Amino acid sequence: MIARYNVTRCREVGGPGGPIDIEYLRHLGPETLPALRWLADRATEPGVAHAARRTARTLSQELEEDLSDWRGWTLRRARLARANKAAVSRPFSGSDH
Repeated sequence: MIARYNVTRCREVGGPGGPIDIEYLRHLGPETLPALRWLADRATEPGVAHAARRTARTLSQELEEDLSDWRGWTLRRARLARANKAAVSRPFSGSDH
């Protein structure tokens, strides 16, 4: 919820907020994947879109690693992984992958 709020209001998508802090979103963890994908598709600055894609890939890998160990499995993460796999099957709209 925090990540979605930040990306929809950030300067890089024409919102009234300040610049987006992608490192902060990475720090929040895999739960930010939907927001990062949204940002990557809508950022007006190519560098921000690239950073969002790169961070989304990293967090996707972290999520899969977490789920590969039964101690890292939670219902929320399993749902997030399922949604992320569906989103990954639809590539980013930008050309920078």
